[in-house]
Amino acid sequence: MHAFVQKQHIQAVIATRQVSVSGGHRVLPLASFRGSTRPVLLAGSRAWLQKALASAEPYRSELRDRGVSLVPLPSAAAEADDPTEKLRALKREFQCVSMTIS
Repeated sequence: MHAFVQKQHIQAVIATRQVSVSGGHRVLPLASFRGSTRPVLLAGSRAWLQKALASAEPYRSELRDRGVSLVPLPSAAAEADDPTEKLRALKREFQCVSMTIS
């Protein structure tokens, strides 16, 4: 039961995260996309995110037509070598992140 409660808490926290849309002209909570858009969260270093988003560019209109939005989550923690430290750093970063929809 504890795992279920923890999962529900994590989902509630993610739903309150602010997302910049329309090139940063509007900021909305991620929860406002329920039922209309499926956000796909991409977490990694800025360099990795740039490569991933560039690779997805040919599919962007197809993804949008299917209601999928890519949400990059830049993370300095992704650079850490030690897996335990990387996980701790990601948890710290994720607690206060805001996102931009692309």
